[in-house]
Amino acid sequence: MIPIILSDDANIALYKRIASAVEEGISQAKLSSGTKMPSSRELAESLSVSRGSVVRAYEELIHSGHLFARAGGQTFVAEKSSHKQTLSNGDSAEDDSEQNPENVSEFAKRLSKFSWSLGSAADMPLLNYGAPPEWALPVSKWKYALNKTCADLSPASIEYAPPPFGDFWVREVLCEFLRRRKGVLANVAQTIVFADSESSLVYIARLLINVGDVVLVENPCHAGARDTFRTHGAHVITVPIDEDGIRTDIVEEYLNNGSVKLIYVSPSFQDPVGVNMSLARRQQLLKLANAHNVCIVEDAWDSDYSYISPNFPPLFTLSQNSNVFFIYSFWKLLYPLSMVGCLLIPPRYAATFAAAKVQSNSINPVIEHRTLADFIESGNLEKHIKLTRKQLTIKRQTMIALLVALFGKDVQIRKRSSAFWLVVEFSEELTQGDIERMAADNNIVLFSTDCYYLDPRKIPAREYMVPFADY
Repeated sequence: MIPIILSDDANIALYKRIASAVEEGISQAKLSSGTKMPSSRELAESLSVSRGSVVRAYEELIHSGHLFARAGGQTFVAEKSSHKQTLSNGDSAEDDSEQNPENVSEFAKRLSKFSWSLGSAADMPLLNYGAPPEWALPVSKWKYALNKTCADLSPASIEYAPPPFGDFWVREVLCEFLRRRKGVLANVAQTIVFADSESSLVYIARLLINVGDVVLVENPCHAGARDTFRTHGAHVITVPIDEDGIRTDIVEEYLNNGSVKLIYVSPSFQDPVGVNMSLARRQQLLKLANAHNVCIVEDAWDSDYSYISPNFPPLFTLSQNSNVFFIYSFWKLLYPLSMVGCLLIPPRYAATFAAAKVQSNSINPVIEHRTLADFIESGNLEKHIKLTRKQLTIKRQTMIALLVALFGKDVQIRKRSSAFWLVVEFSEELTQGDIERMAADNNIVLFSTDCYYLDPRKIPAREYMVPFADY
């Protein structure tokens, strides 16, 4: 077994102690480059710890460049030159021995120094990559829709020069779906369809952000959004949230004290804690943004399964299309069957985004998009949501009851949540070791929310995401 010794400091999360022990083994040459690491299950058994903690430690070590993974799930010790060094601004650089070409762009130089965050459920195996579990995928009905699309396809039905925003019929179906499900009021001319869930943010950052622009984001929030803005040169500032959403009093202070270009929020429901921004807070945020001519990016990726009412109108609808960009994807419903995403934009930006799409030659996968449109128009997707939501509600209530039975008054469970996990916070009466041991004994997965926070000084000590969908 690999020669590592765990710290016995129960105040440090177990996965961090495992990662630190492996790093120390590498630095002391006890683990040489190319050494094959044991599987997460083997290492968990040898250290008498939960497998989930080992998986999280491996993820941290791969992200930092100490380990690398190969196809088939095998993990190895990386070459020393690939280890990242953390800089004071939160970015990272490779060791000095690795030089960057001199003739690359400023964007490429920023990328080479950047420390990518692991701050999204989509990055995490423990959270099933933020996607529905296997039982909650409509595989057979999707196959039927896919076969139908292929059978109906003919050369005459395929456009060799499709509209830059995507197939017209697909966009019509998406607009109607978002109107019914989200209360979003938009037309086809404002709707852009993408092949994936992340391109919307990339286009927004590329077309709206200049180097040095200030972008306000929620704290905590989806780190992929922070990373996208920062790699495009933005100065990202975090704003805390409370039970009503982003703190608009703090947003107002930043707006009054300097030039803010953009505000990124996930109001329905907040990623990852599930807060539903109140109607009053939504109206106040829109009022501030209008007064200061600031754009808002409204990310609705985590809004398909909600368990507590009410649901308020989206910012996009309340703004009457003035300055809000609305992002949505089908990741939480259909991945890996489909990861189609879409972006709704204010009308005055249509020409700019169309030009960018044409220039990038970004053509959508016709068969997948038409299959999705047929799946929606036939009513199959909404029937699927209704059925799985009932099952998820039962699983959620079961997990809440189990957590209360195990931890009693030492656990606080946020009332609002969406998707496939709860967000809980444990009291200081319990050590990290006690929490993780009790969870492991009951097959409960705990995933720390710390990677969702940009400022380490504002990370809650014992806040976790607890997946329940596959329990």
